[in-house]
Amino acid sequence: MYSENGWLDKYLKNRELYIAETPKELKVKEHVSSDDELLFYEIVQPTGFIYGYPLSLPEINSEKLKNLDSEALTKLSLTETMILCAKLFDNQSNNEKQVIENIISFYKFLYPEFKGNFFVNLFRPKKNRTKKAENFIEKQLTLRTSIDNFWASFFLNSLLFLDIIYFSIWLQDKNLKNNVEIKKQREDVFMILLQIISIAINADNRLEDREIQFYNLLLKSSKLSKENYEIAKEYLHYPPKLANVNLSFISSWLLKKYILEMAIIAVWADKDVEGFELKFLRELAHKLDLSQDELNESMMAVEIFVLNNWQSVPYLQGKKSYEVVSNKFIDGFKRSIEANKQKLSKEFSESKELLALIKKSTETELSEAESELVKKQILDILKTVPMFVIFVLPGSFITLPLLFKIVPKNILYPSAYMPEE
Repeated sequence: MYSENGWLDKYLKNRELYIAETPKELKVKEHVSSDDELLFYEIVQPTGFIYGYPLSLPEINSEKLKNLDSEALTKLSLTETMILCAKLFDNQSNNEKQVIENIISFYKFLYPEFKGNFFVNLFRPKKNRTKKAENFIEKQLTLRTSIDNFWASFFLNSLLFLDIIYFSIWLQDKNLKNNVEIKKQREDVFMILLQIISIAINADNRLEDREIQFYNLLLKSSKLSKENYEIAKEYLHYPPKLANVNLSFISSWLLKKYILEMAIIAVWADKDVEGFELKFLRELAHKLDLSQDELNESMMAVEIFVLNNWQSVPYLQGKKSYEVVSNKFIDGFKRSIEANKQKLSKEFSESKELLALIKKSTETELSEAESELVKKQILDILKTVPMFVIFVLPGSFITLPLLFKIVPKNILYPSAYMPEE
C-alpha cells in the first residue's frame, strides 16, 4: 500500500483515519517547551526508530497499519517523526502543508546535490510538493537487509535519527536555514561517532572480523569529505583517546543522548558489557555532561527494546542469550526501583483499588481483566518516575508475575495488606 510511487500523498490522505483510531494517551497533549527534547525522546524511543528498526509509529496506533513491510514502515516512521518534530519544535508548522514545505527546504539545505541538474529541472514538468518531499525521504532511506553484519545494519539505519535531530535544531533556529555551519557540525558529529565507535570496538585490545566489517560499512555510508574520510579510516586501527574527542560544541540533550546510545550499541553488540567497557561508557557519559542515572536509563532503554521485540525482530534472535539480557535488565530495573522506593511507596499506598486487587491476588487467582488492570496501574505508578516512561510500552516481556517479582514486597504490600509468611 505504501511501497509504490505516490505513497506519501496516499498516507497523508488516510492519516486522519489513523489518528482517530489512536488512543489519546499516545498523543502529545500540550506543548511543554522546557522539556521538548525529553518528551520527543520518550515518544520516539519505544517505536525503535532510534535503533534503526521501527516497529510502530510515534503518536499513531492503527489496526490498518499493522501489516506494513519494513520498507513502508521505515518511510512512514521517518515521515511521522518529522511531523512530530514540527509539532514540538516549530510553532509555525501547524498543518501538513507547512510540514511538507519544511521537509523539502531542510533536505535542499542539507543536501544541495539532491536538487539535480538545473537544465533538466527547467524542462521537466514540475512535481507537486508532496511528491518532492516523498523523493527526499526515499533518498534518505538506508535499509540494508542484505548486510550479514546485523549491528552494522542496525547502526546504518539508526543514522536516519541523526537527520531528525538536525531537523529539530534547524526548525528551532531560523538563522540556520542560511548557515553552512549546521552542515559542518553534522559532519563533525559523524566524525565523533566514528571516533567513539573505534574506541569502543578496540576497548578489549582486539579487533574481530565482524567489527572491521562493521566499521568499514559505517565509513562508506558516512558521506564525509575526502579529507575527513582519510582521517576516519585511521581510527579503526589507531583510535583516539576519549579525552581528546571534542564534545564541547554539542549542546543538544537529544544529540548527547543519541551519541551515548550509539556507543552503548557498539559495546553491547554480541557480548556482555564488560567492566572496562562500562568504564568507557561512564567516562563518555561524564564527558557528555550526562548523569550516571541517564547512562543507566540508556542502557536499559536498549535492553528493553530488544526484550520487548525479541520475537518481532528476526535478526535479534540468536545474537545474544535472551536469558542473559533479561536477567541483566531485571537487575537494573530492581536497582532503579530501589533508588526511587520512597516516591513509589507513597504512590502505591494512595492507590486503594490497586492495593485491594494485590491483596486479592494473594488469596485467589485474579480474572484476566483484573490482572490487566493491576499490571496497567502498576506501570502507571512506575511512570511517575521519569526514567520508567520508556518501559511503559506494549510487549509481552513485562508481565504481571514479573512485576510482582521485581517490585519489592514492602512497596507492593504496605503493612495493612502484608500477607502472612
